[in-house]
Amino acid sequence: MPFLYHRVPKKVHGKTLYPLNTLKHKFPKAYEKEKEKYVEREEILGRKISILNCLWNDVLHLSPIHPLKIKKELMKAGFKPKTRKWFKINVNKLDLKKTIIFLNKYGPRTIKQEFDKKNFIKYDVKKLSQYEDIPKETKEYYSKRFKEGKGPLLRFYAAPHVFYKGNLDVGDVEIIEV
Repeated sequence: MPFLYHRVPKKVHGKTLYPLNTLKHKFPKAYEKEKEKYVEREEILGRKISILNCLWNDVLHLSPIHPLKIKKELMKAGFKPKTRKWFKINVNKLDLKKTIIFLNKYGPRTIKQEFDKKNFIKYDVKKLSQYEDIPKETKEYYSKRFKEGKGPLLRFYAAPHVFYKGNLDVGDVEIIEV
C-alpha cells in the first residue's frame, strides 16, 4: 500500500497537522516559523486552488515520494541532509472530497496567479504509485543548487504533491526517521 509523507514540525501542537493559514490564527509563533519555508517565493502563498476553493496555504502538502528517496538524491547531488522525522500517513485516511493531486508541472517561478486546472488530477489511491519517483527536474534542481553553493529551497521542486484541504489528525500515524 502506498503512503503519503509530511515532515514532522519541530514543534507539534497536539495531534493535528494544520495548514499554514490555520496556524496563523491558532499558533502565530508556529506560523512564523513554518512561513520561513517560503523565503524567496512568498508570492505563492496567495495563489488560488480553485478546484478545492481555497488558497495554497489552506492545504496540507503531502508527498507520495518516500523521504529516503529524496535524501538519497540530495546526497547524490553532494548535499549532506540531516536525519528528519516524517509522518507516514495511510492514504485511506484522507477525505476524498478534500484531496487532490497537484502534478507540479510548472516550477514555482512560472505558476500563474491561479493554478492551471490541468495541473491537478483527482485523488485516486490506485494511481498514487505513479508519483512515487523523483522527477528528472527535481534531480537537476538539486545538482544546480549544489553547484551554485546553495541549499535546496524546495526539496520537492517539480515533484507531485497531494493537497489536503483542512486539518489532519496524526495522533495514530507512524513516525519514521530518515
